[in-house]
Amino acid sequence: MPSPSPLHPALQALLAGFAETPMPAIETMDIHTMRQIFDTPLPMAKAAVGGVQELQVPGAEGPLAARLYLPQAQPQRLIVFFHGGGFVMGTLETHDSLCRHLCQELNSSVLSVAYRLAPEHPFPAAPEDCYAATQWAAAQRQQLASADCPLLLAGDSAGAGLCAAVCLLSRERSEAAAIDGQMLFYPTLTPQQDTDSYRELGNGDFFLSRGMMQFYWDNYLPAQLDASQTGAVPLQAVSLAGLPPTQLVMAELDPLKDEGLAFAERLQQAGINVCSEVVPGMIHGFMSMPGVEEEVKAILRAIKCRL
Repeated sequence: MPSPSPLHPALQALLAGFAETPMPAIETMDIHTMRQIFDTPLPMAKAAVGGVQELQVPGAEGPLAARLYLPQAQPQRLIVFFHGGGFVMGTLETHDSLCRHLCQELNSSVLSVAYRLAPEHPFPAAPEDCYAATQWAAAQRQQLASADCPLLLAGDSAGAGLCAAVCLLSRERSEAAAIDGQMLFYPTLTPQQDTDSYRELGNGDFFLSRGMMQFYWDNYLPAQLDASQTGAVPLQAVSLAGLPPTQLVMAELDPLKDEGLAFAERLQQAGINVCSEVVPGMIHGFMSMPGVEEEVKAILRAIKCRL
């Protein structure tokens, strides 16, 4: 692996701040304590949007909280967004900034969905919730955006993995509404940790660690689960044929970088239109972190030109 770019100064300061507040390793915390710490949104300026509405949308087994962001102009597309948080944490609030940027920069209605979390609700609760919410959004397209606008999925980290899972589920279910594209930001796609990026970046120096990821997957996937079950481990899906066009954004200093690149390669081999980039000097989760807002907006403007 070539020498990495310097860590972005804003992220360097953020990590230094984290280091000054010692806490137990995530894998040693109970879920309640972990959520109290990490579900507190980072202080960030709110990008202007045309409006925000609190909603409830159908999940697989009951209603889910959701938030609809409306652009200032007529929306050009409808984006259904799934937040990150290792399948065990994350809220509508923790990803408010990223959803606002998606709404503003892509001139899109954005429906952010609070799916059920593990370990209280292990796989397949989250992908089934996300699938149900996507189908509802497709049926309500005219009310949420416009009748003929494209439907896209977007998510970061675990949420990006859920986008891929929903696309796989939609491919095999004949009643599923068509998904016109997906935007995956540093996706979580497999519990395997045998890549160069895990070996070189997984010690926790850049926020995310092997232990954290193992904790997340252990809580999300039942021990007896067959990893080939649709949507469980997207990178290990037998085939990626038939998935929608995909935009992939990875962070250079992220242990998950190589699994994102491997997913991009498999999509290309399956004949899917895919565009992937690795953003220099960035860490996992950077699109919801303060101090890099201009870089995030530039990434989304570039994606808009390709949609």
